[in-house]
Amino acid sequence: MKGWIIFIAFVMVWAGCKQKSGKVGSVQALADTASFYPIAHFIHGQIEDADLSNLPRTFRYTRNQQTSIHSLGRDSFLLFCGLFDSLLTQFTKEKQLYKESILHDLSTSSYTLTYQPLKPEQAAFEYTDILLNDQNRLVKRINIQCSYEIADTSVNEHLSWRTNKGFLISRTKTDKAGTANTEIIDVSWEHEKNTPL
Repeated sequence: MKGWIIFIAFVMVWAGCKQKSGKVGSVQALADTASFYPIAHFIHGQIEDADLSNLPRTFRYTRNQQTSIHSLGRDSFLLFCGLFDSLLTQFTKEKQLYKESILHDLSTSSYTLTYQPLKPEQAAFEYTDILLNDQNRLVKRINIQCSYEIADTSVNEHLSWRTNKGFLISRTKTDKAGTANTEIIDVSWEHEKNTPL
């Protein structure tokens, strides 16, 4: 079973990174701004923290409404985390392609930072949202949405990072005939330092 989990993770990381890296074109660089939240740094710290803890990790894989649940070893965990890490490192390098907007929601005591592409055809991500606690500025959740093509199949992908709890990768692949297949990978762990957000 461990080999199957590693294979799934490898294919997802390879396919996601391969398709996204080719979308970026040349755009006039905008001035760097300190207002962009250091997403890659945050995720890297989360991965490191979860890796150093000895907390059990649960891997839940759902494909076309059939689910299997397994414990997740360190190597497989780091492989899945590598997808987020590489995507957010790419986002950080290409942030001049995005504009930032901020919404303060008093009803949920949070800020939402939204990054949308200036030229969608040149950007790897449709949007990135960061939900922050408005009192302590701690991240509650990060959401990334992207779409891309692999051969004759369109892929719609949603990635969500839940601070100190886990992450979710949801992909819907639709072929030319319109047949859609959905797969969901949910990796979770309970963090001993879990702070109420």
